[in-house]
Amino acid sequence: SFYDVMFGLIAGLAVLSFVCLATMRGQRALAWLTMALFIGAIEMQIVKLGPSFWMAASVSMLIPAAHWCFTQSVRTTLLLGPSPAWLNRTVVLLTVCSLVLLAVGANDLAQTIPFQIAALMALGDSIGSLYRARRHALDHALLGVQCLMAIMIVLRMPLLPVILGGQSPLTNFTQSEILGHILTLWAVIGPAAVALLIAKVIMAMVESYRNRAERDDLTGLLNRSAFEQMRIDSESALLVLCDIDHFKRIN
Repeated sequence: SFYDVMFGLIAGLAVLSFVCLATMRGQRALAWLTMALFIGAIEMQIVKLGPSFWMAASVSMLIPAAHWCFTQSVRTTLLLGPSPAWLNRTVVLLTVCSLVLLAVGANDLAQTIPFQIAALMALGDSIGSLYRARRHALDHALLGVQCLMAIMIVLRMPLLPVILGGQSPLTNFTQSEILGHILTLWAVIGPAAVALLIAKVIMAMVESYRNRAERDDLTGLLNRSAFEQMRIDSESALLVLCDIDHFKRIN
């Protein structure tokens, strides 16, 4: 079924992320990514059970949580720290709002909109972080994929009630038609986002190791081998030697 295919895809990506995490210890970005994918896999299994109050409640919490965890992975990779407190509170409040609307029996579209906005806001934080910190081609590629994911969320907003077995006054598509299109889009966008983020983590790790190998920890200056390599790579080089008298007394 659609949900089995989605579960297999997301679970496979989660395993890949976890293997990378186990190989590269201390990479919190991969821990956040693994958690996001694990939540997504659980969501697919819950939706597969069919429409119910508890299914709707679970999805209302899991979708924002998965996007928020993915955003923390991006921010950790960029060395930006966690999302701002105001954003975290807003995501939580919108999720609670969806749960309240579900409890009072609001129509399906009204109930799903708040938590989808919460997911979009979390993703927007990721996009903004990437836009401000972009330096490499990999950053631009990940930014582009994240923007496509945001567009996908916006287009999915009126369709999600139908996917979850409910009704939406804004669309006449059937559940099978919507699932087919979403599977096609996610099969491209989802793995691309995960692969690019893993590549970003690995690149940052390699740069860190290279920096440690080439520079002095105390001064940040190039060591002998790195200096010699820079001299060889440069078309022209200049070495300045200076001496400080009575250095021990000054030190």
